[in-house]
Amino acid sequence: LINEKGSDAVVCSHLFPMETLTFIRKRYKIEARCYGILSDYTCIPFLAETNLDGYFLPHELVRRECERAGIPSDRLIVTGMPVAGEFRASMTKAEAREKLGIPAQAKVYLIMTGGIGCGDAMSLCDTLMELPDEDAVIYVLAGRNQELLDSITEKYGICNEIRAVSFTDQVNVYMRAADALLSKAGGISSAE
Repeated sequence: LINEKGSDAVVCSHLFPMETLTFIRKRYKIEARCYGILSDYTCIPFLAETNLDGYFLPHELVRRECERAGIPSDRLIVTGMPVAGEFRASMTKAEAREKLGIPAQAKVYLIMTGGIGCGDAMSLCDTLMELPDEDAVIYVLAGRNQELLDSITEKYGICNEIRAVSFTDQVNVYMRAADALLSKAGGISSAE
């Protein structure tokens, strides 16, 4: 398919497709150049068993780790972390809350589960509900995980304290509006 489509390059943002491309390249001639993006701030396990044309790294220190793991230095390209421009744009907490319709006086907890809605957001909600804060509002960004969205709605109903949000392109606004952010430890989320 890569050859049929005439692709110039294939860029992988996760280890699994990097592994898959390595496997495919051992068996077939692929015309396209193949690259991996390392969005963790370390040389992740099994990266050294991949064989791509280049790897985009978030920091010079990660280059040294990758070299120690046996990845050829001429394939390591330090580019920094790819963060969308809207995360660098200036916006106050008050502006973000106004844009989202969040009351200015609320204590906002934001639970981010990534695009696929992973992690144990339900337990986090239960724990946060025990906090003695009457003005607390918990927003759960459930990503594309409809099951998580349905579970939150089923368990908590449509209450003012917990608000489930399906996949949104306003993550940067929610982050600016929050007082506390609970998220997975992803490299891109951390940089954002």
